[in-house]
Amino acid sequence: SMVFCQLADCQSLRDIELGMKGIRRELGHLGIRKAPSRNALSQQNRRRNPWVAREVYRRLREKLLGQQPYRCAFRKGIDASRVKLLDSSTVTLCLNIFPWAGERRGEDGPSPEHTIELVTNNGTWDAETISALYKARWQIESFFKLIKQNLRIKSFVGINKNAVMWQIWTAMITILILQYLKSRAKGNWHMSNLIATIRIHLMSHLDLWDWLQQCVESGLSPPICCDEA
Repeated sequence: SMVFCQLADCQSLRDIELGMKGIRRELGHLGIRKAPSRNALSQQNRRRNPWVAREVYRRLREKLLGQQPYRCAFRKGIDASRVKLLDSSTVTLCLNIFPWAGERRGEDGPSPEHTIELVTNNGTWDAETISALYKARWQIESFFKLIKQNLRIKSFVGINKNAVMWQIWTAMITILILQYLKSRAKGNWHMSNLIATIRIHLMSHLDLWDWLQQCVESGLSPPICCDEA
């Protein structure tokens, strides 16, 4: 239901309920006998452990994308598969509505007009490798930018912590599936255009790969934008 929320761009639990009730027959093909009510959705989002969604994301990523090494200019002898990159990207919440979120203050990112000095306690790697790692870390910010621009992650259908985390993780699951479709589809799909066309045919019975190819042949797929490559 929360992936449906992302793909259908639902703004509330009521939207999810009404949207899924309107496609009862299609839900039956997915093994879903009854569309959930708003109250049921609220209780599920409040009680379910969101780390279940995190594990679904992890396993789905391994299945769809595999353990791909980072494309960085590592010097010889560095195992890219063992490198872990972290980023402090945040989702802004109003404390009056989400008091559990606590208070956090962030700093503006570095200006591209200034020289960036990187500090490291690793004295064995050269400057080129350290700068390549830092550059690769920005891919995380680009990833969240893509989610924020195309999916529902800036406003939430629930206010408790579990509900918010479920919505964030299902947004990541959704964008992962969409990125996989984008990489497998022929033609250079613009992500926002791909999402828009999928939303229109969300519950249509069709061959997805053939449909994507027909869209390319009919000129519906525009060139990739620089920020979505």
